[in-house]
Amino acid sequence: MVIRWRNSFLDLDAEPEEGKPAEVAAALDALTDAEKKAQDAESEAVQVFEMAEKAEKNAGEVMAAAGPGADKETISNIEKTMEESERAKTQADKAKRKAARAQAKAEDAARQVEILGVKPPEEKDSPEESSAVTKVEENAVKKE
Repeated sequence: MVIRWRNSFLDLDAEPEEGKPAEVAAALDALTDAEKKAQDAESEAVQVFEMAEKAEKNAGEVMAAAGPGADKETISNIEKTMEESERAKTQADKAKRKAARAQAKAEDAARQVEILGVKPPEEKDSPEESSAVTKVEENAVKKE
């Protein structure tokens, strides 16, 4: 958009930043995006892990209720709940790896910002809070 003002023309279209400011802006944008993705992935990992725990508990309850000498329908139900439990565990593992990759990308983006000589924005989490990936790992160790 161009406006004429006092015998001169003003170009109001936003020009992309150039040079170091453009690099810094791009790096900060990448950092913000990476941190958001990492938080989302960690939340998803916690939810999927909780679902896996519920599926495993359900499978254990079905097996305990069946007892010895179960009929074909009960055995089929046990097999189905065991398969669901295994699928849930697999999904939890995938979500954990996804969260770890997202966190690594966020850390890489933070290093890129620091390389450009800019201090990254302050972390929102307090130091005593652990990441969701760590929580998932702690829960997995407790189960073993």
